[in-house]
Amino acid sequence: MFSVYQTLEKKYNPMPQLPNHQPVVMSEKHWLVWLFIIGMFIALFILLKLLMPTSPAAFLNTAPTTLNETSGFYTTDRQLAVEGSPMPWNVAGSLNPQVTIVEFMDFTCIHCLASWPALRQLTSLYPNIKVIMRNRTPSIRSLNLALAAHCAGEQGRYWEIHDKFFANATNTLGTDIKDILDIASQINLDRNAFTTCLQNRKYLDQIKLDTADATTLSINGTPTWFINGTKLEGELTIDDFKTIIDPLIN
Repeated sequence: MFSVYQTLEKKYNPMPQLPNHQPVVMSEKHWLVWLFIIGMFIALFILLKLLMPTSPAAFLNTAPTTLNETSGFYTTDRQLAVEGSPMPWNVAGSLNPQVTIVEFMDFTCIHCLASWPALRQLTSLYPNIKVIMRNRTPSIRSLNLALAAHCAGEQGRYWEIHDKFFANATNTLGTDIKDILDIASQINLDRNAFTTCLQNRKYLDQIKLDTADATTLSINGTPTWFINGTKLEGELTIDDFKTIIDPLIN
């Protein structure tokens, strides 16, 4: 017989009954759906990381480390973006300069044309400066002329064709390759080698590097100058150059 306490215990503290649940088993279809959703999230994350641009402001504000006291340049990515990796021919002036001038230019740009005479005087006026020419090519005309300049450069005639392009500047120069070949014939180039170089776009990667660096440096027009790393935009006269350069040398 049960005692009163046993009866009350059963009444108020009944033995808990475990629900008769069956384990949940995901079907193959459910697994595939979840795997697809997870895969989409991973792919979206990777795509956003690839497309997200580097902030130009953050890039330009990288803390500099002094390379040497006389040049005023720094061992940073910004210097690499400004100077690039110039070929031997699109650089003029001193090997150990006090002042380095980099011009991002376009052979079809009227403001580059206006600055051209002053630029060409600089290395004779200042033996301790270096000039580096880089390209920004917003049109097929300017791209053709930039490619042609490099092709002339490999034959040691970069500055000659540079000057010829500006001296013979028109609204159509660069549209017809024949016009470029005619100018090239005036400076004693090997016509066959020059034509092959131009048709094969041999130095396209060099110009792409210029374009990428111009984007990194927020260059939106030409001419854009970097004088010992300081960015300037627009036409510069010889007096403008002297005003900027003299304090850096004296």
